[in-house]
Amino acid sequence: MAKCKLLAKDESDAALWDVLDAANQLRNTIAHSLSVEKIAEKMKQLKERYFAFLTEEQAAGLFGQPDDYVAQAAVVTCAGFIATLEDRVRAGKPAVAAGAS
Repeated sequence: MAKCKLLAKDESDAALWDVLDAANQLRNTIAHSLSVEKIAEKMKQLKERYFAFLTEEQAAGLFGQPDDYVAQAAVVTCAGFIATLEDRVRAGKPAVAAGAS
């Protein structure tokens, strides 16, 4: 994640970095723990951060969806952000934070 942040010149969208961090923590917990309680806590954290990042309309569209669906949506959002940063760096353009136009 530190390498990703190096690609971003403007880190003004801290909420997306929080989502990425929560997704990474959930992945690590799943990979290294059999504790259902620990996994559930990390999933709760990811959902809270992801819903805080989304618009009200986007969050309403995900409300009530299963955890695996919400986690997938969060990870896809983060992957798109990272891919966009990488493309801008390769093209020699300045990288900007998510949500910036």
